[in-house]
Amino acid sequence: MHYAIIGCGTIGRAHARAIGEDRRIQQRYFVDLDLGRAQALTDEFGGVALDDMEQLPADLHAASVTTAPAAHYAITRTLLARSVAVFCEKPLAMVASEAADLVWLSRHRSIPLMVGFKMRYDPIFRRAGEVIERAGNLLALSTTKVQPFSGNAEKLRWLERVGAMYELSVHELDLVTAITGLQPQRVQHASLSFRKGWEREDGFCATVDWGGGVVGSHVANFSEGIGFEFRDTVLTFIGDMGYVRVERPDRIVVHTDKVEVIEVNETVDAFKAELHDFVSLVIDGRQPQLLSADGSEGFVTTGLVEGIFEAGGGRAGSSSGKALPTLDDFSTPKRS
Repeated sequence: MHYAIIGCGTIGRAHARAIGEDRRIQQRYFVDLDLGRAQALTDEFGGVALDDMEQLPADLHAASVTTAPAAHYAITRTLLARSVAVFCEKPLAMVASEAADLVWLSRHRSIPLMVGFKMRYDPIFRRAGEVIERAGNLLALSTTKVQPFSGNAEKLRWLERVGAMYELSVHELDLVTAITGLQPQRVQHASLSFRKGWEREDGFCATVDWGGGVVGSHVANFSEGIGFEFRDTVLTFIGDMGYVRVERPDRIVVHTDKVEVIEVNETVDAFKAELHDFVSLVIDGRQPQLLSADGSEGFVTTGLVEGIFEAGGGRAGSSSGKALPTLDDFSTPKRS
């Protein structure tokens, strides 16, 4: 198997490390507009450094797309059109119509497409899926994300264009579906923060209808005053029998007629686990348990983030109360 990593920054290096010991991969290509960054990964992991996707060989089997999010759509579509299987880091795209186009193209051409929602592989969230039923019939849920903010120039340029939802909260929004099976239906209310003067939001608060009478409250912000100790995410699921609160990285509180604290001390290399599933899908067609083979969960989160952004006034008009798009709204894939 010949494999390419396109985008050789921090996440590209994490992908290189994750696949470095996979003996099913015979040749590795590292692609970056900055040839020096591609060469640095080649020096560390072995392979070929390139600064142009056009230089990739015709017999390329699969690729990781680990560039800035704004480039995900164009790169992923080019690869799928070449019949190259793609593992795209989150978000799949920053516009719902483009995310839908990639899903339809993957299905139409039977080319694997997976999205990097690695937190699905985190043991605490997998455990949450096993105990969620103890809350009974769900009534409400919430997600909270607070992450430290680094003001260095390169990171700032990235965040200004990506925003808090795509940088911080697509994982939590995806985890709601992964844990409960619910799909977002509409955005009821949203408020965006632009206190830093970015192109995109630096924080948000949204109320989302998740269907079946379940309402979700979702909040995320950057904070200059905290350090990153992995205690950045809290999910709460409230049902008619009690609640389940998930505190990343290691604690679940189940409060029904009694209180139980579940300690989750297992650790997993999520990058390695998800990419192992992807390589297995490409080589022998083994369907992954935690991620779809056509990237459809990437479409769901992009549609939800887009809906929150519009409802909060980030674009002209408001989508508050409007049903979120479905794949069937974009049922005709663009021509390859």
